[in-house]
Amino acid sequence: MNDHVHVIVWPEEDRRLEDIVHSWKSFSAHELTKKYGRPAPIWQHESYDRLVRNKRELHRTISYILNNPKKRWSEMESYQWSWCKGMDQ
Repeated sequence: MNDHVHVIVWPEEDRRLEDIVHSWKSFSAHELTKKYGRPAPIWQHESYDRLVRNKRELHRTISYILNNPKKRWSEMESYQWSWCKGMDQ
């Protein structure tokens, strides 16, 4: 999507989700302003997170994320910016 991002992440025990999200937002905002001249701020202050409680919910969430771009770009058959790692876990 061109106005938000979906991510599933398993933070290591010594990492806080808030710190990880801040790092992603900071890095990507600097890159977008430097490379493409996007005006700041890039990201909204808040983020929406939720706990995935079991494998069924995980698979449902993955499916939602992978199919979400079709809501905006239904004419496209694939989305080269979609990236999945660890789908077999």
